[in-house]
Amino acid sequence: MPTSKGSGMRVVVFDERDKILPLMRKAMFESVASFNHLPTCMSFVEENTLHNEAAVIVTSSIEDHVLETFEASEPIKTVFILSTRRRDVDKLPSKVVGIYPEIDDLLLALFETLDIIESELNANSFVFHRKENGSDNIDFYFYNLWLSYERDQKLTRKDLVEQASIYFHSQKQILFGIHHFDNTYNPWKVLPWLNRHNHPFPYHLLVSNALRTHDQQILALARFFILDLTKQMKPLSITHICNQTYYGTKLPIATVDRLEHHTGNDIIAFQCFLPVTKSRPNALAVATRRTRRRQVASVLFKIDPSHAFGVHMGDIILIDMSTPFHITSVSRFGDLGSTRQLVTIVQLVAVDRDYKHQLHRQFILRQKKQGKTIEDFMLQTIPLLKLEHINSLFFISFVFYIFRLDNGYKKQNTVQFDVSKLSIPLYVVSSSSESRRSEAVWYVLLFLFSTTTNIGSSD
Repeated sequence: MPTSKGSGMRVVVFDERDKILPLMRKAMFESVASFNHLPTCMSFVEENTLHNEAAVIVTSSIEDHVLETFEASEPIKTVFILSTRRRDVDKLPSKVVGIYPEIDDLLLALFETLDIIESELNANSFVFHRKENGSDNIDFYFYNLWLSYERDQKLTRKDLVEQASIYFHSQKQILFGIHHFDNTYNPWKVLPWLNRHNHPFPYHLLVSNALRTHDQQILALARFFILDLTKQMKPLSITHICNQTYYGTKLPIATVDRLEHHTGNDIIAFQCFLPVTKSRPNALAVATRRTRRRQVASVLFKIDPSHAFGVHMGDIILIDMSTPFHITSVSRFGDLGSTRQLVTIVQLVAVDRDYKHQLHRQFILRQKKQGKTIEDFMLQTIPLLKLEHINSLFFISFVFYIFRLDNGYKKQNTVQFDVSKLSIPLYVVSSSSESRRSEAVWYVLLFLFSTTTNIGSSD
């Protein structure tokens, strides 16, 4: 899975007068990139938003050609317009959420939309245990092996804080959240750190997207946090009698079609900690909420978590990450919800513990017969780092710094990197393959470059 660092949601401002960003700066915890040139803005969106991520546009323009450009971009999911000019929203392109004369009203709608998008990204993170050709899907087995794979290097909260401070070095709001986490985090009280609005860092700004995309660099840094969270998970059959929960969402029609073509033996696993509710009406309301977006379907997951691990958080049950579920049925029903929509209902049953262990043992045996090891597996699932936020001046100074070391050159005010603390799987460096050694070096270099620079104006 290709990845990029951050929450997986990119807030991008297009404003020819450069007036919106200062209004948003103090209210936003998400990274914000701002542009006053449309082609540059679109290049940034297309090059820095991956298929499993989403871009949200905030703009002052209501020009048709600008809005149609946003509409045609696949990574862009929604558009918010800050303008006192009036137009009929229903006649605008489908991705336009609304036109807001005041920034406060726009921000309220934006924050609500970011919550919805993250919920949809989590829902769309599921993977099948087999590919369509019947072969093993290695992504399905990632977390079972990742949790059992012990690295020699144990990264701590200090390492996460240091690396996050480098990555978000220009974003004061996020730096404040990082500092707060460093000073107040208690491993026995990890659940409050899942509240997006009170504690956006580290879960929502880094960990959640890393879980969905198997970003081993971030996962290594946040391993202590993830393990603290998994320790809270208990068998739901013991803690509470709970055999029916729900998760309402919107999914791409192509994804729903894939679910409908399932076989009786298909198993899926969401690559996240999945927050479900015991309230069918609440989940159905989320699934059928009004949207102007095209090519999405209303989906209600009906989940039996009896054999799953999880934790109760008020009205929500948080199911352990990558819990495997049997797909028992997929059907479509019309006239559901307050808007009387067509809804796809996907019934899932958590796989029991014995069958889950059997599934993983059989996978490992198949891999061993092919001469593969856990190290091979982990290397195969290392994401390809994207060349984002690379600044040519940093590149020149970095190379200059490397090649002047033998002359006793010491550059002042240069960020010092301890390679042993980088979130790069260390076994890669010791691989016996020359090509893998070369790849590992490039992973290190690309990660260094991507964590220290910015494109455009950002906060």
